[in-house]
Amino acid sequence: RTGKISNYTGKKEVVYSNIMLPDGADLKFQDRQTLWNAVEEKEKRKNSQLCKDHILALPKELPKEQQVSLARQFAYDHFVRHGLVADIAIHNHVDGNPHAHILTTTRRLKGSEFAEKARDLNPSFAKGRVVSNDQWGDLWTDYQNAYFIKHSIDLRVDDKHILPQLHEGSNPNASWLKSENEQRREEEIQIALTDPVSVLNIISNQKAVFTD
Repeated sequence: RTGKISNYTGKKEVVYSNIMLPDGADLKFQDRQTLWNAVEEKEKRKNSQLCKDHILALPKELPKEQQVSLARQFAYDHFVRHGLVADIAIHNHVDGNPHAHILTTTRRLKGSEFAEKARDLNPSFAKGRVVSNDQWGDLWTDYQNAYFIKHSIDLRVDDKHILPQLHEGSNPNASWLKSENEQRREEEIQIALTDPVSVLNIISNQKAVFTD
């Protein structure tokens, strides 16, 4: 359609990819080419939105299997069970910043046909500005922390920190956790002083707009 040829076969940072379909969907859409060609064919307006790209920073302390599980569960709970298709790819660059791209359709898939737009899942608007009732950053933070608790993983996510903090809980004997978190906070200070670009990259992934 565009006349451009792209070749992504040399990309090495994609460590996982999968297409999740809602219940009752035709399995032919597990083929990526079939899926996205059908998405484009359904839209008639030249400015139609075909999909949404949600980027989730993944805890690098988790093994790949748990990163995949975490991303897939989030995609199912927030998109797939509501009738949308989720095309997931997990990237792990050499910089040690694993993250998941969840590309979701804007229309619900019913059987072999794309149906209505899922506008009920969009953020609400007031006076021309988004009043988001689905703050994805906050939802992702809460979802990760709930996952850690469910699977007895001593981590917690706090977007005020550059480095993830260990979950201290209420155990009075876990003084080593406080010591470890204090050391991580010291490391954060050193990162901020010596590598401000990395701080900006982290903030940019978490916030669309941020103050000085």
